Amino acid sequence: MLLCPPLAGVLGYALFWVGLLKAPKHAFWKALIWGTLLLAVQLFWLATPEYHGGFIIVAYALICLLMGLMWAGFSHLVKKNMHPPLLLAAIWTLIEWARLHLLCGFAWDHAGMALGSTIWGRQLASVAGVLGLTFVVIYTNLLFLKHKRSWAVAAIAPYLFGFAHLAYHENKMQDAPKGKALLIQTGLLPEQKAPLHGRLDTFIDPLQQWKRVITDWAEVDWIVFPEAAFPYGANTPLFHQTHIDQLFETTDLVDQKWSHLDIAKHIAKTSNAEVIIGLDDYDEKGNYNRVFHLLPDGTTTTWDKKKLLPIAECMPFSFLKPLAARYGITEFFSPGDTQSLAGSKIPLTASVCYDECFSSVIRQPYAKLHINVTNDGWYPGTNLNRVHFRHARLRAIENGIPHLRACNTGVTAAIDSLGRTIAKLDTENPGYLKAEFPLYSYPTLFKHFGNAPLLALCFALLAIRVLVRLFPRFTRKSPVM
Repeated sequence: MLLCPPLAGVLGYALFWVGLLKAPKHAFWKALIWGTLLLAVQLFWLATPEYHGGFIIVAYALICLLMGLMWAGFSHLVKKNMHPPLLLAAIWTLIEWARLHLLCGFAWDHAGMALGSTIWGRQLASVAGVLGLTFVVIYTNLLFLKHKRSWAVAAIAPYLFGFAHLAYHENKMQDAPKGKALLIQTGLLPEQKAPLHGRLDTFIDPLQQWKRVITDWAEVDWIVFPEAAFPYGANTPLFHQTHIDQLFETTDLVDQKWSHLDIAKHIAKTSNAEVIIGLDDYDEKGNYNRVFHLLPDGTTTTWDKKKLLPIAECMPFSFLKPLAARYGITEFFSPGDTQSLAGSKIPLTASVCYDECFSSVIRQPYAKLHINVTNDGWYPGTNLNRVHFRHARLRAIENGIPHLRACNTGVTAAIDSLGRTIAKLDTENPGYLKAEFPLYSYPTLFKHFGNAPLLALCFALLAIRVLVRLFPRFTRKSPVM
């Protein structure tokens, strides 16, 4: 099984195109069916109507069909055998980049994830990001159709780079200081965390929710709770002092109602650790899916989710409001505009759930540590949490910084700056993960330049092809380019 993704990355698409070239009749429809079914398998976790109703099946089918159409159109270009491999790789890379800007963006199922399946292959993300991996995967597969010797070189080159990259930084990482984190996994289903119509008997009182996660906070640098860890918002005064006395032996606030944020501040003060917690928040400007970063001295900064999911978190079209209301969704979030968090130990940045799948959101030049809070509990019993985790590993490599994840139902993990898993809690049950990890970070080309060099290359290849077609007498064709 370990060999399947790497082999797919160098041969999977090529074998499909070989079959298409040998039997070109109805090629477009074959590519459409193949592309749609392939994505349907990879995206099967989305077809979960338990909390989303039948609408999610319709959305799932439409997404698979749309992506299948993109693949069919691209495969038609391959079948015509008129374009060099570099140009075709650039075209598909631009298609994947464009997908990131449709509504909330579609960040799943990059072709480059096949190359990113091994620790050696994914090191190339430090140079060109996940889109760079996509470019290499498509280019390598296309070379197999025409240039077998060049294909062999392209197939092995990323792994040689990965071995060298790992060896160099592993040696430097040995002397790096260590950080200690306590990652909290609340393990709550949606109806357990908040009262849902028809499922009120399973709702767990907020005080009991806190009791499930209260533990020994001593001797850690960071305590991280997941996205929207507790219900009713950050600042709603829910708890009397008698409730708080059931959680802590000593407290500062007496005869005053406490909110979730008050409890988190108390934990930060008494543990002398930085607390990062996801909670919904509201002000006169809007509603926010927010991360709070709390220092022991009471300093508080926030980071708001930027990539909001249509209908579930934001409403792109007003005519869909009645549909959302059928599933109890009547309030929506506003996209965040905050850009930094205060870090007393090292500079850090944060992301909320789906934001983690976007390289452009995570890339912050000042950061030495990234923290993600996630809730994949809306898709129980699926592999979404593992798919999400694979993106996290790439973000660590792209930016050359360690990455901490606290998830409601997994995968809760600590990842070093080389994308290696230091500790992991891969379960949907509640639990804790204490992790000691190297605070080693390094500058990467991707962190400095982002996708700009790769996109410039892709657009340049496209422009050169246009010039070749317009002025054939003044240009020469290159069989590989």
